[in-house]
Amino acid sequence: MAIVTQYPAGAPCWFELATTDQAAAKQFYTQLFGWSAEDSPMGPDAYYTMFKLGGRDTAAAYLLGPQEQGVPPHWNIYFSTSDADATIAKVKDSGGSVLAGPFDVMEHGRMAVCSDPGGASFCIWQPKNHFGAGVINEDNTFCWAELATWDAAQAKPFYESVFGWDIKENPAYNSESAGNSAAVSCRWMSNGRGRLRSGDSTSKSATATWPPAWRRISAAPSA
Repeated sequence: MAIVTQYPAGAPCWFELATTDQAAAKQFYTQLFGWSAEDSPMGPDAYYTMFKLGGRDTAAAYLLGPQEQGVPPHWNIYFSTSDADATIAKVKDSGGSVLAGPFDVMEHGRMAVCSDPGGASFCIWQPKNHFGAGVINEDNTFCWAELATWDAAQAKPFYESVFGWDIKENPAYNSESAGNSAAVSCRWMSNGRGRLRSGDSTSKSATATWPPAWRRISAAPSA
């Protein structure tokens, strides 16, 4: 396994499923990826599910609350930082928004929920006792984070400013397709320090309605 004990600033470090059916999510992901699941109380009638692989943390899940009514199930991606408050200041200065926080998560770390200028949300994580996923880049674990956005030119300077990424266009991912949707896509590659890499993609379609979002991608022995 690719065991991790710390993450550099700006690296994707934690992956958290917000779901409307926590029991079904536990059953699905434990069967799909071979994860084990451990529940910890987090309030009245609420618990936090920690998914593990080989005894190491790999992801988590929680139940969407009444205050999140109407929000669809989604994966939250956390990016590591040594100073959550300083990173929040960069988010604001660079045209992004802070949706929640910063706040301390007990003794585990300090976090905030943010969005980029295009509306894609992400979390920042200043670790204390919990640094993030303990295993990545192996089968059935996180291997890639990708931003789907309508405006890569807008996203590029934002993430370079907030996380210090060095983002370059990779011609290998440029493509065009004709037809009713006439999609044109490109992907920007970010220097993610070794095997920790992120990217963003754009696709313009006359019929597409999906909102900008970060995607969590898992490695698999066979698709």
